[in-house]
This record gives sequence, C-alpha cells and structure tokens, in this order.
Amino acid sequence: MARYEFGIIPRHKELGGGWNLRMTRDGEEMELEAFPLAAYGGDEVAAYNAAQQKGVEWLNSRSREK
Repeated sequence: MARYEFGIIPRHKELGGGWNLRMTRDGEEMELEAFPLAAYGGDEVAAYNAAQQKGVEWLNSRSREK
C-alpha cells in the first residue's frame, strides 16, 4: 500500500517568502504548491494554515483511492 505524506517548508525570500507544500507518495514528490506571503497579505500564519489545510485535503483525497 502506498504511503502518502506532505511537508511544509519555507520558501526563499527571493521568491516572495511564505511556504511550499510538498506532497509525496512513497517518498517521491507528486506535487509542489507555493503559498507566497503576498497572497495572504504578508501574514505568515495564514499562508502556513492554508498550506496545511491543502495538505490535509490532499491526504484525505488519497485515502479515498483504491
């Protein structure tokens, strides 16, 4: 059975800061999504929370796969 995980890692300030959401299957990257600070009015917590919510939704969608 496949193992799905996600991680939230800081984005470089040169790229606008914020967070990257890295979604993996068996340790291999499946998707990468950026959550730049500008999209959240410079609010790091809001950007992080959005990334975390998306990661949980992604995991939940994988659990429905057969």
